Formats: sequence, C-alpha cells, structure tokens
Amino acid sequence: MHVEIATLSDVDTLVRLNQHVQDLHLHAAPHFFRQTVLAEVVCAYREFLQQERAKGFIAYVDGRAVGYVLAVIRSRPEDAFCTARTFVYVDQISVDPSYQGQGVGRELMVAVMQYGQASKIDDIEVETWAFNTAAQGFFESLGSEPRTMRFRMSHRE
Repeated sequence: MHVEIATLSDVDTLVRLNQHVQDLHLHAAPHFFRQTVLAEVVCAYREFLQQERAKGFIAYVDGRAVGYVLAVIRSRPEDAFCTARTFVYVDQISVDPSYQGQGVGRELMVAVMQYGQASKIDDIEVETWAFNTAAQGFFESLGSEPRTMRFRMSHRE
C-alpha cells in the first residue's frame, strides 16, 4: 500500500471512492443529504483541490485506488472567549468497504498528520455524524477523543 497526493487528474477517483459514503449518509439522514449530481461533485472536488491550504491523499493497493482523505488547514482568530488556533480539519475520508480494516484509513490519517507536521500544526480535527459509529470507532482507535457535541432540534419532524 502507498499513499499519494491527490491532483486535479484524480477527481474521477475521488468521485468513485466517495459514492458509498454519500450513500451511507443519504440513507441515514435523507432530510439533510441528497442524491448527488455528478457535475456538481466533480466541481466541488476540483474547487477543494485548488485551495491553497487544502490537500488530498489517495491510498493505493496493488495499483488500485482504495481510499482517500481530504484535509484543509483552518484558522480561528482569538475572540472574547477563545484563544486563536490553527488546525488541520479532515473534511472527508473514505475507504472502499472491501479494504476497510486493513490499515488503509490509518495510512491516510498518517498522511494528514505528516501534512500537519510539515505545516507546523499539531492538532487534527474531524467530525462524524452521530449515526456513523464505525467512523467514530476508527478515529478513537487512532487516539482521537470527542471534544464537542452538537445537538439539533427541529419542529419539522
């Protein structure tokens, strides 16, 4: 297995690898997620990869792309309540289901951590939906711990 930096020529690969995660989210939260439109997804990945502070990584096993992660450096200014901080935010991560549990996600996160270290940033942050307990377990296995919880109330449901 090896991990490479994603480029604009990898957009179709990202689209393919994202589909099962999008389907998972759509099934679990159809009031929030929608069926994707290929042209919109392609555009979104192109825009993401062109950001100065963003980086994508793709994992390959035997020449086949089996997972990816998208990360971006975010900064929050100091305000009356919190200190200023900069961190690497994991925007998306996906591993082909037939390759899960084989260290692919871990290697992708190592690439993110190395990106942070090269940028002199120690903190990595990621969010998961409450229904995605598999992702939560994965991030906890890497030593991550929950920091905040976001709650939602709606009169619609």
